[in-house]
Amino acid sequence: MSEVQSNAQGSLKVSKGVIADIVSSCVKETEGVARVSGSNEIVRKLAGSKNEETIKIALIDDVLSVSFGVIIKNGYNAVKTAETIQENVKNAVGSMLGLTVAKVNVNIVNVEFSQ
Repeated sequence: MSEVQSNAQGSLKVSKGVIADIVSSCVKETEGVARVSGSNEIVRKLAGSKNEETIKIALIDDVLSVSFGVIIKNGYNAVKTAETIQENVKNAVGSMLGLTVAKVNVNIVNVEFSQ
């Protein structure tokens, strides 16, 4: 578990799996992304969420860094797509969890060519 906030009323804890699911969802919604590398819908349905294994998360003093690979669709600019992913992840995690996202490391691992 990752502690996000603590005060006189108690503490709020969010698991790395939840953070990974937010990041994964955000990445998949980005135009030009085919999928997060290592994600497989059939495996996820049988075994539960695997986002925590494909998205590396480091949280130190409520400052988050994430790393993951993506497969982009043919015809999209890889650099612009990665920059859009980085901005979208920072905004989504910041607004949903109130965490500062220091780094979003995006690896373009493949290009999907549609038939």
